[in-house]
Amino acid sequence: MEKALTRSSFERLSIDQRLRMALSAARMSLWELDLTNKTCSWSGRPMNHFFEFSRKIDGSLHKYFELIHPDDVKDVMSAVKNAKIGQVFFNQHRVLWNDNTYHWVESNGRTINSQGRIKMAGTIQDITERKILEKETADWKIRHQLVTDAAGIIVYDYDIESGDILWSGNVEEVLGFTSKQMGNIDTWTDLIHPDDRKDTFRQLEKAQKKLSTFEVYYRFLKSNSEYCDIYDRGTFLEREGKAYRMLGMMSDVTEWRKSREALNESESRFKSLIDKLKVGVSLYDLKMEPQMHNEAACKLLGLTRKQFIGKAALDKDWNVVDMDGNRMKPENFPIPQAIARQEAVRQVVMGVFRPKLNDRVWLMVDADPIFNSEGGINHVICTYSDFSDRKRVEEMLKEKNEQLVITSDLISRKNERLLEFAQIVSHNLRSPLTNIAALVDLYKNGSSKDRDKAVEFIGDVTTKALRTVDDLNEVLKVQQSEQVDIKLLDFEEVLQKVRELLKLNLVEKNAKILADFFEAPSIQYPEIYLESIFLNLLSNSVKYIGDGKTPAIAIRSRMEGNDIVLEFSDNGLGLDLGKYGDDIFRFGKTFHNTGESKGIGLYLIKNQIRTMGDQIEVESKVNEGTTFRIFFRNQPYGK
Repeated sequence: MEKALTRSSFERLSIDQRLRMALSAARMSLWELDLTNKTCSWSGRPMNHFFEFSRKIDGSLHKYFELIHPDDVKDVMSAVKNAKIGQVFFNQHRVLWNDNTYHWVESNGRTINSQGRIKMAGTIQDITERKILEKETADWKIRHQLVTDAAGIIVYDYDIESGDILWSGNVEEVLGFTSKQMGNIDTWTDLIHPDDRKDTFRQLEKAQKKLSTFEVYYRFLKSNSEYCDIYDRGTFLEREGKAYRMLGMMSDVTEWRKSREALNESESRFKSLIDKLKVGVSLYDLKMEPQMHNEAACKLLGLTRKQFIGKAALDKDWNVVDMDGNRMKPENFPIPQAIARQEAVRQVVMGVFRPKLNDRVWLMVDADPIFNSEGGINHVICTYSDFSDRKRVEEMLKEKNEQLVITSDLISRKNERLLEFAQIVSHNLRSPLTNIAALVDLYKNGSSKDRDKAVEFIGDVTTKALRTVDDLNEVLKVQQSEQVDIKLLDFEEVLQKVRELLKLNLVEKNAKILADFFEAPSIQYPEIYLESIFLNLLSNSVKYIGDGKTPAIAIRSRMEGNDIVLEFSDNGLGLDLGKYGDDIFRFGKTFHNTGESKGIGLYLIKNQIRTMGDQIEVESKVNEGTTFRIFFRNQPYGK
């Protein structure tokens, strides 16, 4: 610690040392700018106020300008640019200090020519505290002026010893009396309403004795013989522990009191009205905590009034789900959404679990932000209405609508199939019936020999027509079988049953069948459909095999999620899907010249699969084979 400087030791200091000490105490430094070399230098030892600041500049004038506040740079540059030899300069500006705040500095000096170099030399002082004081003084003057000029406010100065009161100039505007008419403490006392006078004076004496703030409301007689409501507040000045003056202000609060009474009455009516509503109403602040709520809100949320207080809108204990039954995230609740979006959030359906009642109530919730005069949100008002009955009705309507959609789809598919069947009948029976008609005509008009041939041909055509009718009957059975018995079937057992039916063909062709049902061994499906799928695909694999080749058939089942995929692969003739892909499942379409082809098998299994809502795909290459994939939807039984 430095020792105190005595008078004798101070006198022993050099003039330069005394100057430096004075500069340091005044937060000043000697400063020199070399405008020719663009450098600056500072005086002072490490203890000097400007020492650390000057080290940041490192003698560079450019570096100093970088630290000047952007709003002051232009003025400083102008002062430097316009400096004249021998002229005194003065400037105040802000610089960025070591603590990253701006300090005000004041520069005083003179411009000189030193050996051909233009310099500015003088002092620089930190005047930040002075600037702050000047600003506060200016602000206080403005505020004081606003207070004294404001309507309904009177400033007074009460001299306790003499009883005289000095009133502000607007006393006549507020009360109708001049300052002279208002007089002293006795006149002031006489103008107070008789019913308020005793208590007001008692509080004045009490505050004066304790040197505490005098604060009171009373009625005061104005010059128009009407009483107004006054709010009076004063502060005592004391000398040797005793009050000798009081500075205070009086405000006419008549309108405020009336407004307050009207507001209280309105608020009381409002609360009474809100409590009678069947709709839940609550008021939340920006922390999303309830400030007000009615009885209906407590009832709907399953809370008592005591429980409701402090129950934030984002309380983790709330168990809320949305319309689909999914847990609703707190940030998606209506109240935080209204605050975040700064707009009303309407008709949010929330399923709230009520632990006390052990049930879930469905609420329709609205959240409306309440804005202040500056456009910010002060509160959010939230309303709840019981949506449970409507939710149940909507669920019933949704279920009925789904049933109607299913029925409509079923009817649509039936109509589509009937139209398709009619087209098939028309197409497939027209040819034999036309032939029969021609043969009948030949029989009637031909020779005896022609009649014999006609009878023979009629028999052949009739046989083919009956076969076509049988085929069409099989198609019709598939199309009309919307309701079929479904049961749990084992793929291996169905395959063995079909192999028995095709035994002669399989032995004749020496067919090799490799089956793997390990991953998905069983399925819930109509037995007649599954047998038809195996029968048609197996028979096709044997039927459409190249000359000299042995049928090799691979059958495999596997799981894809909850779906079972059944694959049939063979090494047969295959198909050009680019040419025939659109017709492969159409009725009566054949693609190989064999006498056994009717074009019915793939059509039948396609319709059966489609009837069950499943899907079939095909991959094929000519002379390499074909793979069918059947996707049985929603089949967890294969696992």
